[in-house]
Amino acid sequence: MKRTVQLLVGVYMYVLKRRNKKMNIRMIGFDLDGTLLTTEKVLTERTKNALKKAADQGVVLVPATGRPLCGLPKELLALPFIKYAVTANGARILETKTEQVLSEMLISVEKAREILDIFSDYDTLRDVYYDGIGYSEKEKLAHIQDYVMTKAMGEYILNTRVPVESVEEKFETENRGTDKVQALFRYQTDKEEAWKRIRKVTGVEATGALENNIEVNAEGVHKGMALLKLGEIFGISREEIAAFGDGSNDTRMLETVGMGVAMANAMPEVKERMIARILDAFTQIINLGFLDIAYVDNRLDNIYVDPATEEVKIIYLPIQIPGVTKNKNTFENELKAQFEMPNLTIPKAATQNPAVIENTETPKQLTIQSLDGRFVFYITDKDFVLGKSRDKVDGEITGNPAVSRVHCKILVRNRSYYIQDLGSSNGTFLNGKKVTMTEPLEIQDGSRIRIANLEFVARG
Repeated sequence: MKRTVQLLVGVYMYVLKRRNKKMNIRMIGFDLDGTLLTTEKVLTERTKNALKKAADQGVVLVPATGRPLCGLPKELLALPFIKYAVTANGARILETKTEQVLSEMLISVEKAREILDIFSDYDTLRDVYYDGIGYSEKEKLAHIQDYVMTKAMGEYILNTRVPVESVEEKFETENRGTDKVQALFRYQTDKEEAWKRIRKVTGVEATGALENNIEVNAEGVHKGMALLKLGEIFGISREEIAAFGDGSNDTRMLETVGMGVAMANAMPEVKERMIARILDAFTQIINLGFLDIAYVDNRLDNIYVDPATEEVKIIYLPIQIPGVTKNKNTFENELKAQFEMPNLTIPKAATQNPAVIENTETPKQLTIQSLDGRFVFYITDKDFVLGKSRDKVDGEITGNPAVSRVHCKILVRNRSYYIQDLGSSNGTFLNGKKVTMTEPLEIQDGSRIRIANLEFVARG
């Protein structure tokens, strides 16, 4: 039996209880598929009640979706407190009752044509969005089962797309900017190849809500940007906005708002990015007494990663929902199995004579010095964390807001040194190559390291 994805009642209630303390959430943006709606794309009564409770507290509730306006569930639009929506991944912000467009950012004709040409090289079901309506080719819609993974998704597309003989003809007839261009791929290998080509196209933003689709918007367009714009209209700051989502087209939204929450059923890459944010925001999490960024399980529990121990821990919210029961031990083991930190991939060092290592009197030392001479760090035989949070790092980088609290780590393995990003906001780079959490890169004598906007050179 498929799990029902429920909106996070406990989170809402907990947030609302803290409004007179340090947290003051005044707007909540939420994805639809996989977040607000069940796997069968149903809006449950329980979820409706949760939304109403939040609305009664004065919270502005905003669907933030990749769908066009015509794709929003009618029963959601019928709720009196759903007055605004973000559609087409942020390309449109509108009033739901009047359909008045408050803001739009469209893909130019030139860029949209380039994307459609790339999609045409593969077996895809293509869409173009105009004025809140999605258009798809009639022939491909007749074989919708070849391009979707669930019956519910197929039904949704058939019920919300206007069939046309040719997407190209529709596009050329309109001859104007489009909200979004997307494609559902029949074959995963085709998607991967197309993705590489699209990433070389300038002036566009590419993402996806499903495993087999690519969605393309104008550069700079994403749900988070749209929520901030809507917040400006109401005088609501970034810190006062929360968001929930599960797909890769939700990642920028979760990273942009004051409190971003990834659902337990979120895509792996979304979960990994949220772990990164946890590591960077851990001090703030402790200060607030709540999770700034977290995985959230459908059963109303939150988990975070302790950066000191890299252990998964669970926080049970102080809220009891009728009918919800938990077996702590069973549930904790289940979550640990699902949400362990990614395994680090560190290349094995060349085989050495153990005696050589054991008899070494002086430990090897790595020196990292900033090009401006302000910072010099010495690393010997222990891992070394760099960042601006004095109580969380070994090497403190002061006076630079671009550096994250816990930015990166120098790993010491078999007398070799590796650098690992810890989910920093502005990245870590080794000789121009971006460093990730899961694939540390080896540091050599003379290596150039960039921490946010600071340049360092490694010696040793």
